[in-house]
Amino acid sequence: MGTHYQYGLSIEEVNKVKLPTSLVLPWGEVTVCADRAEYGLIRLDLEEGAAQPLHFCRTRWIVYLIEEGEVAVRHKDREGKSWSHALKRQQVFHAPAGKVHGFCGLTKSVIYGFTTSKPVDEVYLVESPQEGWENFRQLVVTKDWAEGTDRTSDFREKYWGTIESVVSQEVAGKRIFLRAREQSSLEIHCSKVETYYLHSGKIKVGLRVGRGENKSVALSAGEAFDVEPGLMHMRIGIEDSVIVEVSTRDDDRDSHLVEDGRTYQHIER
Repeated sequence: MGTHYQYGLSIEEVNKVKLPTSLVLPWGEVTVCADRAEYGLIRLDLEEGAAQPLHFCRTRWIVYLIEEGEVAVRHKDREGKSWSHALKRQQVFHAPAGKVHGFCGLTKSVIYGFTTSKPVDEVYLVESPQEGWENFRQLVVTKDWAEGTDRTSDFREKYWGTIESVVSQEVAGKRIFLRAREQSSLEIHCSKVETYYLHSGKIKVGLRVGRGENKSVALSAGEAFDVEPGLMHMRIGIEDSVIVEVSTRDDDRDSHLVEDGRTYQHIER
């Protein structure tokens, strides 16, 4: 994939904090949080009572995480039969390539979608925004939905917070909770590329760059940072924070410990 290693680069060469912009649509907002050749991450902000029209992506799958609120998802199977599910916080919905689906806000909600590259390309509508809203209102009247059952997986308690998996395929997605005044270990990946999108709170990404210099990059809610292969990095909590991570495939053989976060102090110089 044309990996460019970060060994020896200066902080100026790796300090590229991104502020993704949002597109306002009739049902809410969509933000492209990561848009790389390797993967994509989108954020959907749904207003209460608003409805996405049914749509599908022709070649790209998406796995969604409900981060805030409660939603109804309308979807159709390959035979065209319609289904509806109610989903709550930290539940997951899988939309394979070609899956017709659309979200509706039972409350004000935030949803993240993990996917392959170019997440907003090849989106095809199968109903108008007005039809989507009318079908949602009918669904609310009848409450003809099942309760969703899929949740995040591999939930792990860490000394610094928690980490759980949303998807683990050629693209991996995680939800990370980092407590204030806690930190992860300093680590390095030789192949893995990952992006941190900060959903809430404030963190520093501790880095070891140049000739062994300790530096850091500050992230506030709504900002993103790419960790390229060969960049030594760690997560440092300034406030209680939720990080949404999207990356290439996870491989324990590609995660190398540099400093143990339980005893190491990241002193900048």
